[in-house]
Amino acid sequence: MAGHRILALALVSPFLLTADERIADHNLHGWYNYFGDHPIAASSWGVHLEAQVRRHDVAAKWQQLLLRPGVNYQASKAVMLTAGYAFVRSSAYSEFAAPAPASLEHRLWQQAWIRYRTGQTSFVQDAVMDVRLSRGHSLRAGPEYATFEGLVGADAVSTRNWRVALNGPQIHQFAAAVAAGSWDRIFDSNNASTSEGNIVSPFDPFAIKGLFTQVTGSLFGDFYAYQSDVNTQNIMRYLLRSGEVLTSVYVEAAPFEMHSFGLGETIGLAALRNWNNTGEYDRSESSIHGSITLSLMGDPTLTMNIVQPASNVTATPSNGQMNVNWSGNALAYRVYRASSLDGDFEFVGETSKTSFTDPSPGTNHLYLVRAVRLIESRSGSYLAGSTGIIADANSRTFPGKNPPTVPFRGKSLTIKNVMSDLEDWIAESAS
Repeated sequence: MAGHRILALALVSPFLLTADERIADHNLHGWYNYFGDHPIAASSWGVHLEAQVRRHDVAAKWQQLLLRPGVNYQASKAVMLTAGYAFVRSSAYSEFAAPAPASLEHRLWQQAWIRYRTGQTSFVQDAVMDVRLSRGHSLRAGPEYATFEGLVGADAVSTRNWRVALNGPQIHQFAAAVAAGSWDRIFDSNNASTSEGNIVSPFDPFAIKGLFTQVTGSLFGDFYAYQSDVNTQNIMRYLLRSGEVLTSVYVEAAPFEMHSFGLGETIGLAALRNWNNTGEYDRSESSIHGSITLSLMGDPTLTMNIVQPASNVTATPSNGQMNVNWSGNALAYRVYRASSLDGDFEFVGETSKTSFTDPSPGTNHLYLVRAVRLIESRSGSYLAGSTGIIADANSRTFPGKNPPTVPFRGKSLTIKNVMSDLEDWIAESAS
């Protein structure tokens, strides 16, 4: 059996601190993983093998063992179904843990892998801010106005009610809200029209038309469960599952500095810069001086400005050379090559044209083309690259690398519409 295999090693060193006794418990862990999906011959069936081993003191003592074998069924080109058995053994660890026998778990599990590509959608490059002023939180709004003006420009930042602005026909790139108080006022429908009331009505079934959302306040938006029922009305998760939202950020007081996001960095790396701040960012307004309370949910690899990738990429051998052609209108294109998907793609050249000739391809038959565009943003100018598109001179298909295109029917990309298109696509793929 052949298939995809992943071997991972992680070393984690958390620092745990109790507020009452201020006891430092230093732990150094080793986390070793194996994941493999192995097809059986040319059939639709396969075997999933997975093992995770966690050890205390790197490798000296047991912390946890997880074994998850399963059976795969490739229902179509787009859908793979898996079901299996999970064995979990968890052991007590650390200097302060009370001695106890290892606990055992036996579970059945199932999952569905779905490959799905949508078409493009349009949005307005602006920022909508909903600021509730009754508790003086406009002081916290000031730095956020400055942040978004640095991303989209002062003329593109407006103060509007979220329930009005995000329920309209346009999709906004940024949507931020500053509010007072805790979850009970935010989710109290009786206060929906007050300055301390809801930003959005909880679980109201409208598709929120904002891509990168951010909420600021004390307990407003905080994911931490001070009470058990907070988790049932968590605004961060609510936003992320609603409409067009791609990321959901909560920041308590100190501003989330996003200038690097406007210069091509991912939103995850921008958050990391804030977490690892050593003095370059002002933290004087934090509830704990010098700190920041910042949470990010969603895809941390997203960037603010997206470059349209090349299309119709082909690689054709001719007289010992390789002719690579594509369609597009970018400033430039960078071409890379490799002999296999498991190998490294090496840079072979850059061109402003929509074709490239590799005079000595050797054993390389895979070519990857990235479009390059000059981004002139309010934060500065930089060259940005698109997603790489792969062409194979041997005309082979690689699952997960060249998935079939799903026709985009021009609808708003809500969860309901995506699932409807997905159901149609699965039916078409299976037929």
